[in-house]
Amino acid sequence: MEVAEENAPVKYGIRLCGSEKVVEQILENDCENVVQTRLRYNPKTKEHFIDAIIKVPKTSEDKEGEIVVGGTDPGNTPFCTFYCGSTGEYFDESVLSRNGGRDLLFTKKDERKKTKEERVAELEAQLEKMSWTEHNEIQIERNRANLRTRKQWCQARRMLKKRLEKARVSLRNYRKKFHYMLAKKAYEKNDVLVHNKLDSKRLYVESKGTYDGFGRRARKNASILAQAEFAEVLKWVARRTPGKKYITGAGEKGTSKTCCCCYMYNPKLEVSDKMYRCKNEDCEKVYPRDPGGAKNNTVECAQYKKELEEAAEIERQLAERAAAEAAERERAVSARAERASRRERESVISARAERARKRAQETEGRRRSLRQRIR
Repeated sequence: MEVAEENAPVKYGIRLCGSEKVVEQILENDCENVVQTRLRYNPKTKEHFIDAIIKVPKTSEDKEGEIVVGGTDPGNTPFCTFYCGSTGEYFDESVLSRNGGRDLLFTKKDERKKTKEERVAELEAQLEKMSWTEHNEIQIERNRANLRTRKQWCQARRMLKKRLEKARVSLRNYRKKFHYMLAKKAYEKNDVLVHNKLDSKRLYVESKGTYDGFGRRARKNASILAQAEFAEVLKWVARRTPGKKYITGAGEKGTSKTCCCCYMYNPKLEVSDKMYRCKNEDCEKVYPRDPGGAKNNTVECAQYKKELEEAAEIERQLAERAAAEAAERERAVSARAERASRRERESVISARAERARKRAQETEGRRRSLRQRIR
């Protein structure tokens, strides 16, 4: 939908950016569901954007019948492995079609064309070249004439920046499509998903310092895939889908290096080792590491939740015991105070009785002495 003056170019008009479903939700009942708007400006493309926040009904996490609990194992290749705890099935991004997998980002549609990330890298490299002043000085030293003026040079750089921004937007859009398709596929097979956020920064820093693990190309591909954004997409899809729930795992470190059968830890595994061979003589299981890591994440989260519940139950029992002991102490203190007050009252009453008895004896003595004088 576009709103512009008659016979005006499209670039000067106003258009709604988003899917048809979002547009219908915004325009429903004369935009009465819109609760907040925000105006943004992109100085690189010189375009204005209006973000609209609409009111939608809250989805329920409850589901009737059997609930399938699954786990994930984030990585680089594959991007993320999903494990269904009820069925034992596991899958990764390879279940998506060619147009929906990571081929959108890293595969060429034509041999003469470049991939999305190669195009962005090429434009960034062109922008990092020398400035007009440096270029002019080099041309003067070599006794060459400048084929372009300063104005033409600056105009070409502005056009290059616009092309770079469009390439980045295209890369983000393809990555967003990949994340949403994979998240929807994950929630089709699972009702509750246990996801551990991958600490990519720690892994990259460690691999740079030790030259072990991720290489330069792997680190670049991981930054393009954006694990943190995928975690937010999983949360958003769970919030807007009825009967689905997202749980943050207890921790991802070392799960793929732990046997999912006997839980023996093998810290000497490399990133290139895709199969886990258990060294325990009683186990000796051999299986793919990524599905095993996803299973360990699911079991570890369940165990962690159980331990939290047990700790909460112990804390509740200790609190009840402490409250009972405090109440018993209060009752003992109140009983002692009551006995002390009773003894004090009894002593006061006995003292009064003693004084009354003495006064009565004195009165009786005075009466006797008076009778004797009268006689």
